[in-house]
Amino acid sequence: MSKRPHPVPGFRLAGAANGIKADGALDTALIVADQPASLAAVFTQNLVCAAPVLLSREHAASGRAQAVLINSGNANACTGEAGMAAARQSAERLAELVACPVDQVQVASTGVIGVPLPIDRLLDGLPGAVAALGGDQASAEAFGDAICTTDRFPKGASTVVDGFAISVFAKGAGMIAPNMATMLAYAITDAPVAPRDLDAIWRRVVDRSFNAVMVDGDTSTNDTALALAGGTGEPLAGEALDRFEAALLEASQRAAVQLVEDGEGARCVVELRVSGAPDDEAADRIARTIALSPLCKTAFFGADPNWGRIVAAAGRSGVVFEPNETSLRLATDEASIELFRAGQPLPFAKPEAEAMMRGPRFAFALRIGDGDGEATVWTCDLGHNYVTLNAEYTT
Repeated sequence: MSKRPHPVPGFRLAGAANGIKADGALDTALIVADQPASLAAVFTQNLVCAAPVLLSREHAASGRAQAVLINSGNANACTGEAGMAAARQSAERLAELVACPVDQVQVASTGVIGVPLPIDRLLDGLPGAVAALGGDQASAEAFGDAICTTDRFPKGASTVVDGFAISVFAKGAGMIAPNMATMLAYAITDAPVAPRDLDAIWRRVVDRSFNAVMVDGDTSTNDTALALAGGTGEPLAGEALDRFEAALLEASQRAAVQLVEDGEGARCVVELRVSGAPDDEAADRIARTIALSPLCKTAFFGADPNWGRIVAAAGRSGVVFEPNETSLRLATDEASIELFRAGQPLPFAKPEAEAMMRGPRFAFALRIGDGDGEATVWTCDLGHNYVTLNAEYTT
């Protein structure tokens, strides 16, 4: 299945190279709606947040946006008053070029922290980027390429519901944590959705997609997830709105899992399903504890079915459960092996389990009782490539 999202009617996209990345790659991305769109925005929970996050939070209060500007190769984070001034200048210049109010411009940056943004290059290149805006597949792909940094591939997904298009674009490979979730994510749709409805839907969707993927436990200074709905006519309501939310969630989950698949050197994607908990929050806490356990993640890397690490991680999550009512199963699309039941190890063919874990994707299903609480998160292995890449990120 292609990871390249499709263009959406009512939106134009662009990617351009303005010298922000040293290698000359695409580094400036634009989304421009034909008219003001409903906006929903979720930002990093890191106390140390980038200038574009601060500015975009201000602008998001209106619940409307018509343009989005993203630069990659420079995070414009921890850059003081000069960084804030650069973020404002870029928003003001784009507003002039596309003839929209400045508070309807969202800005974002991604890259190395603590390096001044070369604002003159960005401003000088904006007219060319605006001129490159288009509604075709090539423009959508240029946008997806332009938001990438250490990504091995651009990420995203598209779907259609009741005749309305939804496309989700994402970037990120490291600094992926359970506190919002990706470096950058953008959902655009031609469905007519009221700002208040879109805000509520997007927060639920983010919690179950971009907020449910974990690579390393680090929360970026720049995390931004935006949804823009540019449709006209009577806003969706009732069952139509429910179908829209389900479709947006499905596309967002597909994009989010790609972040884990990339995972800065990741070998495999691991789905962690926890059920039988007292409530969803408890299940989620257990799943996240396992997902971020270095012992579990290194076992995933080595295709080692050391299920004791998973059970032990669950036991230190802070959730109270009865170990003697706990079971654990390893599964792929083709096979399933129960490893542990009612607090007791089960005999299993270790070579078969190892073979399952050597694949690019597998799952562990942990049941801790008979409660209604359940949660699913996605993580990846932790191996040599992650250490090497991040040890040498700025050198």
